[in-house]
Amino acid sequence: ELKKKEASVVVPLISKTGLFGVMFLGEKAGGDAYTSADLDTLETLMYQIATALENASLFTQISEFNQKLKAEVDRATADLAEKNRNLTVLRRLDEIIINTLDLDEICQKIVDTIAWEAGFVGGLISLLNERGDKLLAKSVSATPVLTKMIKLLPLPLTSFSLDLAKAPSSNLFVKALKEREPFYSSNFSDFFLPPLDETLCQKMQETSKIKHLAAYPVSSKGHPLGVITFALHKPYDQLTSGEMATLKAFMDEAGIAIENAKLYQDLKRI
Repeated sequence: ELKKKEASVVVPLISKTGLFGVMFLGEKAGGDAYTSADLDTLETLMYQIATALENASLFTQISEFNQKLKAEVDRATADLAEKNRNLTVLRRLDEIIINTLDLDEICQKIVDTIAWEAGFVGGLISLLNERGDKLLAKSVSATPVLTKMIKLLPLPLTSFSLDLAKAPSSNLFVKALKEREPFYSSNFSDFFLPPLDETLCQKMQETSKIKHLAAYPVSSKGHPLGVITFALHKPYDQLTSGEMATLKAFMDEAGIAIENAKLYQDLKRI
């Protein structure tokens, strides 16, 4: 075996805990044989080498453990931050439900919460009319980007509506309401065509630079109320579990807030 490895000397590496390894040495550079003095030197060095290697191994293990620990702490911190954000959003919506009964005001506060508290780009609320056959644009987040985008409309936002019977079945607002599931796309025209035309949809998307939209049906006690459209920073299917939980909790609370405001509005008419 020594010949196969072209080794002239085998040195055991012994640390405080026992045999740590083995070191093979080839021939001396000059071709001379190893002397007893060489072996004595190696015998002295083998303990130091073993200790150094053992310390290096322990350091590597500790470093790897610290990296794993840091990764776990980072994940836990990120999860905690998402949970705190979720609680902040829910607390904000609870405040809206308790302190606001006007429908217009509630809708505006909800879409503003999407941008300022939930951490998304912004949102748009569209509500069904009393007959449930049209979807009426109601409120959009009051952020600089979305405000600039809305200015491109030829009429006020609330002038636009979607006739559900005449709209194409491919329209994602229609699909969200009918199937009671969220739908997402990177194309404005998938949501807003009609009532907007293709050219205006493209211009609004270019102005806002929004690339990811998701339409969520909003309801209360199983009764459909409309659709909330979220403008996202990244593709919908790349949202974290925490972000998805925030969306779900947001929709549940928003549905309650809008339903309460609509009931209050109906009572005022009596």
